Amino acid sequence: MVENRGPQVLGVAASFGPLALSFVLLRCYVRIRITKAFGLDDYFMVLSLMGYLTYTTAGIYHGDYEDKLTIPPLLPENTDVYHIYWIGYIAYSVAMTCAKISIGVFLLRLTVYKVHRIIIWIAMAVTTLSGIVFLFVTFFECSPVQFFWTRWLGVVDGHCLSPEVIAICSYCYGATCALCDFIFGLLPVVLITKLQMERSMKFMLVPILSIACIASCAVVIRIPYTRFFTDADFLYATVPIAVWSIVECGLAITAGCVVTLYPLYKQVIEHLTTKGVSSEEPDYSDGTPNRYHKRPGVFSLSHLTTRCKDDEEENPREGALRLEERDTTSLKNAMTPIHVSVRKDFKMIENESLERQVTNDSRDTLQLVDKRDEHVIKTFVHS
Repeated sequence: MVENRGPQVLGVAASFGPLALSFVLLRCYVRIRITKAFGLDDYFMVLSLMGYLTYTTAGIYHGDYEDKLTIPPLLPENTDVYHIYWIGYIAYSVAMTCAKISIGVFLLRLTVYKVHRIIIWIAMAVTTLSGIVFLFVTFFECSPVQFFWTRWLGVVDGHCLSPEVIAICSYCYGATCALCDFIFGLLPVVLITKLQMERSMKFMLVPILSIACIASCAVVIRIPYTRFFTDADFLYATVPIAVWSIVECGLAITAGCVVTLYPLYKQVIEHLTTKGVSSEEPDYSDGTPNRYHKRPGVFSLSHLTTRCKDDEEENPREGALRLEERDTTSLKNAMTPIHVSVRKDFKMIENESLERQVTNDSRDTLQLVDKRDEHVIKTFVHS
């Protein structure tokens, strides 16, 4: 019995599809809401995601691969499977080409040396040209186009390119993709080493920027399977090609998006740090207030008003004047002699044993509890 390879495609497509979607959405959030700089590389990455999701959907849709030699070739299901296969590889060509262009445009923003810019432009031109050629070869593999998925029905006359030509084009495209991936993966290492930033930040960015090298490894692994394009059981034999193509494109999109998420990472860290600091309450257990906390003077207006009110309640017949009934002018005139006299009396008694107590009320004021200074305050209030 022939092995069913459908779960292989289903598992890989269901894993890398949501992964790429998540990173592209995060990239768009960073560029739109945080940096407010949605550029050309972002548009190409969104186009790449659209093509990639189409490709993975096609892989999931016809993931139930079987040995087609056991199925009569004139069954309608062959037509649908080949049609979806054709759509999938068109979408793959678009996704990979747009992803490489997006990564190249992003790297151009980091480069300051002319040599590096020339290398990036050459890599972008080569990968774009090879992607367009592969796209046209895939699109016009048969003439007319629909003959690719209807040739077994015998309802349309046409012809297709030989499988050997398709295999050669696939070899060339795979080699080009691997070369460009290595360039886009290793060049950032050179760029980062020449930037003026902390060494720890460089060590963090280098592996992130080099994820494209992993995508190139997927291309290298896929190349030996290209010979199966000439196999009579085309759909079943090319399952490894489909699997590694999904992995390659998913890693390329992820690598192109991870490097743009640093502003989001920085914002999250700052938010967590600020939240942690704000949640800490000042500790007055040792009786020492926070030095950054503003506290009123020893004899504040609120302190004098409170003592005056208590004095009136204890001696209601002494005819004490209330501060609330004084106008603004008389209050200003009364404040100066009060503070001067308080300083003089405080100087006189500062050498004596004076017991002080720090109260932790809402106003955090320093009150004098020695009974010998009450006559001083009464004199100032009733004057």
